[in-house]
Amino acid sequence: MAAGAYFLLKGQWKNLAFFVLAFGTVFIAFQGIKYALWSEGGLQFSNQEPAC
Repeated sequence: MAAGAYFLLKGQWKNLAFFVLAFGTVFIAFQGIKYALWSEGGLQFSNQEPAC
């Protein structure tokens, strides 16, 4: 986020666009690999019993 803010404040639009595309690509790849390895969805605490 800091790199994106820096490029935005300095007016370096090409670098900002490259940063957004690179971040999006890495994020999508990470999510895809994470889903492929651990295909179980949901939150960790969703399977816990309520404490009553």
